[in-house]
Amino acid sequence: MRRSNFFTLFFSAILLFSTTGFATQKLDIAVPVFDPGIPNDYSEQEKRGIFPEVRRAEANFLALQLASALTNAGHWGAVRVMPSRENVVSDIVIHARIQESTGGSFKASVLAVDSTGKRLLKKNYKQDVHPRFYVDRRNRGRDPYDKVMSEIVRDLHAKTRKMKASSIRKIRNTTTLRYGTMIAPDAFDGALKVSGKKTTRWKIKHMPAENDPMLQRVNMLRVRDNMFVDAMQTTYQNFSRNMSEDYLSWRKESSIEYQAMKKAKKKARGRIFGGILAAVAGVVVAAETKGEYGDAAAIGLMAAGAVSIASGVEKNMEGKQYKEMMTQHARSFDAALEPQVVEFEEETATLTGTIEEQFAQFRALLARVYESETSVS
Repeated sequence: MRRSNFFTLFFSAILLFSTTGFATQKLDIAVPVFDPGIPNDYSEQEKRGIFPEVRRAEANFLALQLASALTNAGHWGAVRVMPSRENVVSDIVIHARIQESTGGSFKASVLAVDSTGKRLLKKNYKQDVHPRFYVDRRNRGRDPYDKVMSEIVRDLHAKTRKMKASSIRKIRNTTTLRYGTMIAPDAFDGALKVSGKKTTRWKIKHMPAENDPMLQRVNMLRVRDNMFVDAMQTTYQNFSRNMSEDYLSWRKESSIEYQAMKKAKKKARGRIFGGILAAVAGVVVAAETKGEYGDAAAIGLMAAGAVSIASGVEKNMEGKQYKEMMTQHARSFDAALEPQVVEFEEETATLTGTIEEQFAQFRALLARVYESETSVS
């Protein structure tokens, strides 16, 4: 096996100590980017006031907001935003899905599970935001959805604050083995028992000794994995900082415009329906009456119906204008990530694409490093 450099061994030693030392009282948390909850049906998107560009930006922004709230609470260890909702291994993972976000109303479903697969929290959260919130100077610096984030922190803390040290140690050990299974499935085959149909559960069957070379190598890779993810937090923070003002403005306008759009559509439907009734009534009058007075009444009703229908169509156009205004805001929510070159041991890789794609490429690099190390006698 090739010799690891000093710093790699140093960080590996820190991680090994953290699994048995003081850090056993602190569980790490991973917050994958929120599921934006975008339906595939375009008509359903329009019906629910969902604009994909905005939702995808929100999914990143809100994940960082939740991670910040969890970090500030100080009840847990490292809290990291993860770029993918797949293959996330941590002591606790919080999955969230945006159900509604219009600036005036926010709904999200939240599921928190520990690394053994035990459900810690499953709850739907809702918050209504009055349009005056956005113009009240006392709310400067506050986020409209802070209340939801605080509720999630409070509910999760209620589930974890009374955990015994033995339970925390079991969770952390399970996290280590699950990570090892993900990076080197053959080497850790049989270490965990996996059960459950609807909900997957992991149970430790065999825990390698702390000085086991296989475990040390995996811990070394996990340190580098965490360092890479920690570096990505800066990317999320910059993205959040850059879009914060625009996003707040969008929510402010959306809370007003979305309500106006619904009212415009309601008025449009009413006017069109009323116009159709008037036009039909005109036809009936024309058929049942004779003389110039009857003809004039029929023409009047049909003309009024046509005007009402035209007015309704105009209101529908107003609704489309509101949509176009919000779409213009959404176009500014795009985070570009530059390619980066990473080097580990004698392996070098150029990571390109989205932050999720670069993370997947880095994970593949770690797997190659482990395989190359173990294949050398």
